[in-house]
Amino acid sequence: MDDTQLIARSAWIVWVKNLHAVKQIEMIGEVYYVSKRLMYAVVYVNEADEQHARTRLQQLPFVRHVEPSFRSTFSEMVGNESMRGG
Repeated sequence: MDDTQLIARSAWIVWVKNLHAVKQIEMIGEVYYVSKRLMYAVVYVNEADEQHARTRLQQLPFVRHVEPSFRSTFSEMVGNESMRGG
């Protein structure tokens, strides 16, 4: 048996001025997606560190705006056989 626990996470949309600086965002949370055309990144952070991470993101000089994602919960169970009905 596996004793892994799912960690509650939340998604944030981070609008940036410079895509080269996305590497610095990776130190704060997990970068899930980067849009080169619209210049934003989807970042997942642990809910326990959510306010601290948002404050750190807003303080970065290349960040325009930080907003919560409408799809704020990320299921770690995607791809699990029980989720596909099989």
